[in-house]
Amino acid sequence: MNKTLKILSLIMCLVILIGVICSCGGDDKGGSSGDANSNSDANLTNSTSDGSSETESEVIDTRYRATREKKDDKFKYKNVKISCIGDSITQGVYFPGTYRYYLYEYLYSNGATFSMVGTRMSTTDYRLPERYMGHSGYGGWKIAQITEAMANFVECDADIYTFMIGVNDYLGGEDIANIPNRYREMLDALLKLKPKATVYCCSIAPTREKVNGDNFELNKQLPTICNEYQDKGFNVYHIDTFNLDGWKENDCFYEKDTVHPNEYGNKTIGYAIGDSILDYVLEINDKGDNSAKLSKKVTGISVNKSEIALEALEATTVKATVSPSDAEVFTVLWSSSDPKIATVSNSGRIRGIKKGTATITAKSLDGGFEQNIKVTVTAAPKVEATEIFRDFYGSQDIWEGDTDIVKSGLSTWFPGEAYTITTKESFDASNGFLLHFTYSINNNTDLIMPNNYTSYSYGGFSVKIKDCAKELELYKDDKLIGSYKNVGLNPEMAVYQLEYRDGKATLIYAGEKVITAKASKPSTTPISITTSETGRCIYATNISLKKFN
Repeated sequence: MNKTLKILSLIMCLVILIGVICSCGGDDKGGSSGDANSNSDANLTNSTSDGSSETESEVIDTRYRATREKKDDKFKYKNVKISCIGDSITQGVYFPGTYRYYLYEYLYSNGATFSMVGTRMSTTDYRLPERYMGHSGYGGWKIAQITEAMANFVECDADIYTFMIGVNDYLGGEDIANIPNRYREMLDALLKLKPKATVYCCSIAPTREKVNGDNFELNKQLPTICNEYQDKGFNVYHIDTFNLDGWKENDCFYEKDTVHPNEYGNKTIGYAIGDSILDYVLEINDKGDNSAKLSKKVTGISVNKSEIALEALEATTVKATVSPSDAEVFTVLWSSSDPKIATVSNSGRIRGIKKGTATITAKSLDGGFEQNIKVTVTAAPKVEATEIFRDFYGSQDIWEGDTDIVKSGLSTWFPGEAYTITTKESFDASNGFLLHFTYSINNNTDLIMPNNYTSYSYGGFSVKIKDCAKELELYKDDKLIGSYKNVGLNPEMAVYQLEYRDGKATLIYAGEKVITAKASKPSTTPISITTSETGRCIYATNISLKKFN
């Protein structure tokens, strides 16, 4: 009997032991506790058999941003000077166009006190207060050029230097194998002059072709290069701005541009750099500086419209103003509750997309004050029109008079030229028309003076495209009837439409109605179109005219 009991006891122990092992082992597919994604489950609760819950162990954020002590409201934080050094991706190519804005946005929204310094001042990005305009970005530069100019760069006496440089070395194809060594020479030049500087070396951002594929060789070596300098006692760190999810989540490049990031790409870069340097910036901030001057803070925000109605494709600009008017950080963040109904640009340009309602929110970066705008979008009226003519400036048989200018597009390289072209056939389109034209603008926008423009005229209407498409104006019989500033259009190619119907003249850019004004009907028949180009490097590629039925 005792023997039987011993056997039964042994079996019971084995059953209990197996149960304990199974309950602890779990499912292999879940990953180990060291998985990078394990933090997402840290605060989940599990129901017990009696209906109560138990909380799993929390993963504590030990970063400085999470553990810093709150300071008194009158505490004066020590300012951190940041210098971004690089090529055109740092300088900015398109309007507004640079990751530096998003670095500023990220750091400021996370409580950092800083300024951005350098050899240049960015004046094209209207979102940046003056304190954050400094940079050392030079379009087209390579690593060796940065090295040669290092003495100038360190004059700003920054606390933090960031480098994003090297893509032009690869695009130029010169001595590619030696690029990592040239990068070391650049760091040597900086650290010789500023041995105590804190330096962040950013990976070369992906080009369009490299988003889903091959990395640059320099990027592969950058972590090792940074470790080499750390072993020598220097504060040199690596920021991976290549392997980021943001590159794959959105189209991060401008149309027809394989190198320069658009707003999505710039945000991907800027936020990555900001997240990497934030804790160090906050640590310096909290050391304090009794000599620091406190800037005026935002105390509220207002908008000039609280409710608007738009047709689909129609657009209007809402102005948001922070108070007080002399607050240092005047930046406003815009968002839409439903971009499928209505979108909003970062300058407050609201565009109706399809029938429905949406809420547009204007939020101050400083203080987070908000105002909402209710947007009601109605369906756009059905457009029925008959095409009268279309030309890609490759054919001369539809034009009267001198056709030498109609060979491969209308263009001008000298100010003051104007062309008038008249179709061979006569049409009366005065009761309603849609004039469609496309301009390709030379990328070297520095050659275009602010007061220069290009224009198309028909029937007393004139569309003027000023300052390399940063401002649009619509005239009727030499009288200004509408304008749209801070457009920030793609300077490589712009598509415009001048519409007249039912007593209203409308200027449309890329399908968006940007100017609408009451106007008398056009007076010209037969059709004559005048092209006046007082700017430089602007090229008209095609034109068409439709008459509304």
